[in-house]
Amino acid sequence: MPKIKPLRNRKGFTLVELIVVIAIIAILAAILIPVVTNYVSDARQSSADANAQTVAVALQTTFADLISGLGAADATARAAMLTEATALDTAITGNWTNISALRTASPTFSNILGTGFTGIVDITATGSPSTGLDISEVRYSSESIPTDTATDTGLNFIGVYPR
Repeated sequence: MPKIKPLRNRKGFTLVELIVVIAIIAILAAILIPVVTNYVSDARQSSADANAQTVAVALQTTFADLISGLGAADATARAAMLTEATALDTAITGNWTNISALRTASPTFSNILGTGFTGIVDITATGSPSTGLDISEVRYSSESIPTDTATDTGLNFIGVYPR
């Protein structure tokens, strides 16, 4: 009778086992990648909306500060406040204004908004510099001027306040 050789200790996986594991990983990746991509897209849109709100609040605060300064006893201070409010009002009229232009027009706005905030805005407002502006809508983009009015133009997310 022939001797039966003892089984060798296996030191690895067979090709079939490796292919099965790779197939399972590929299926899981195919399921998870779209989910993760949606989370990233939603986060970018939320960030753009928050930036639009930040600009709107900064503008409202700036005009409130400037209008409160119009009651100052010093005529020179009142004139400076009105000049700055008028310059800011002029800068925000029109389509898609660079935030740096608003900073240049109003040091008060620049101080309220803070440093490091860039992008472009499209602002819809009513009122006058001497009575205050009512900001009805701010659209914000961190990148370039969009070619359409959609809120998502590819990678360029448009934040809208109020939404």
